[in-house]
Amino acid sequence: MKLQDYIIQSNCKIIEAIEKMQIIKTRDLLIQKNKKIIGTVSEGDILRAILRGNDLRSKIEDASNTNFKFVEVGKEHEAVDIFKKEKVFIVPVFDKKFKLLHIITLSNFFDEFTK
Repeated sequence: MKLQDYIIQSNCKIIEAIEKMQIIKTRDLLIQKNKKIIGTVSEGDILRAILRGNDLRSKIEDASNTNFKFVEVGKEHEAVDIFKKEKVFIVPVFDKKFKLLHIITLSNFFDEFTK
């Protein structure tokens, strides 16, 4: 899967995020605004947003988690603790200038771990 598959624009609707999650079979997406990653959104974040009164036509940014966990390039081994503690399915990897380089998915992690 390509990196772009895990990214959704901040002005997209919640329903579009749900559809994208279903198509690529993930529970988390990265939210992009002006070519920068500004947050993540999970199935749980979407459910909490709906409980707060948002609907499926609300912007995905309304459901976003802007306090998301990530690792710096070269420190990908730290993703193990993030997967364990945060119960997420993707961990973004950024350079020192906060440019998104790639992501580590939980399934990729298990594939590497079980080799």
